[in-house]
Amino acid sequence: MPAKKKRENSTAAAGGGAAPADDAGVQSPTKKLHTENTKTDSKDSKSTNGSGSAAAGSGSGAGAAKPAVPFATPPSPGLKANRKPIRVWIDGCFDLLHWGHSNAIRQAKELCDYLVVGVHSDAEILRHKGPPVMTEKERYRAVAACKWVDEVVENAPYVTQLKTLDEYNIDFCVHGEDVSTDENGRDCYHEVKQAGRYKTIKRSESVSTTDIVGRMILMVR
Repeated sequence: MPAKKKRENSTAAAGGGAAPADDAGVQSPTKKLHTENTKTDSKDSKSTNGSGSAAAGSGSGAGAAKPAVPFATPPSPGLKANRKPIRVWIDGCFDLLHWGHSNAIRQAKELCDYLVVGVHSDAEILRHKGPPVMTEKERYRAVAACKWVDEVVENAPYVTQLKTLDEYNIDFCVHGEDVSTDENGRDCYHEVKQAGRYKTIKRSESVSTTDIVGRMILMVR
């Protein structure tokens, strides 16, 4: 499992240097990637894996326990330093990662100190939406390369659940103004909305993976 990226203040303490980021917000994907559906060999391995709590299943398989994740990044601009660090969750397919995705991630990061990004697996996307262009491994690494991302959770459930937020010590999750629905046409965020652990960010207009794919199809005709 790739090692989790830490911000400059944490890597300096360990004697290492942070990976350089370019102007587009892309940096080497050195942050830890958590896999939701990875199975451990025994119950003992789960109980000694840091937090000792079982991962939430997404309907496509049971999850494994994850190690506790320490607060490793400096507060975002405008956030007070002398208080409990705010942890935020954002999830999505992030297929053909474009500036609209990056803008959503940036807005989410501005609301917190530590941003956890859940990325859906190929099976989850196929079940609820349709086949993605990029494979799940490609999408996991593309998101991990974004400088505003502190942690990536692989195979995140398509329908966002409270137990997932609790597992990663999340204060609230965010999503754009558009409504995301599951295979049955139900709001994917209905559970976290009812619990008051949801905030809306502005959706980037005039860009989408569907639009990009459409343009590519027209170019080969």
